[in-house]
Amino acid sequence: ELEEAFHLHQVSSAAASFDRDKLIWFNGKYIRDMDPEALYRACVPFLKKYVQLSDINISTREWLIGLIGLYRERIETLSEIADMVDFYFVDPVDYSDEDLRKAKVTRDAFNALLDLKKLFEDTEWTIEEIEKVIRDYTQSREVGLGKIANPLRLVVTGRRATPGIFDTLFYVGKQPVLRRIEHFLSAYQPG
Repeated sequence: ELEEAFHLHQVSSAAASFDRDKLIWFNGKYIRDMDPEALYRACVPFLKKYVQLSDINISTREWLIGLIGLYRERIETLSEIADMVDFYFVDPVDYSDEDLRKAKVTRDAFNALLDLKKLFEDTEWTIEEIEKVIRDYTQSREVGLGKIANPLRLVVTGRRATPGIFDTLFYVGKQPVLRRIEHFLSAYQPG
């Protein structure tokens, strides 16, 4: 059958080539098309530095499925997930001067972090409640969301870019968020 299907005029004279960029693009497309459960199962082996399979219970599993879902559009290979989500498992210890400057961690931002820490202590830890607290705070201070979200994101994650701030805070968790803000407030002086 192969002999009958093969015709020499269909063979290209150009050398075969391997397009890595196209392969990565197809891989990313495949990842975006995976259902949440399949994506979770595919990514978990890459998270063994942070999560032991034997420690995963129903709530941890649901949390991981949601967390990994935040990165569905951001990863092109499964191995990227570990570096992208490390800050959900490990507290940032310090911040570069450049990051502090670019995230606009000013005296006003420092005071806002102090206020938000107090507000978060009494907040039910859902995405909706976190968003409500932050939006109410920005409206009461008559400042844009970015003036609060950017410094808060840096302090909590150690990064200037993450998925949406409300989702990020939710998946980091209430106690880690409070602990990280407290660490920052005690270790850094307002600018």
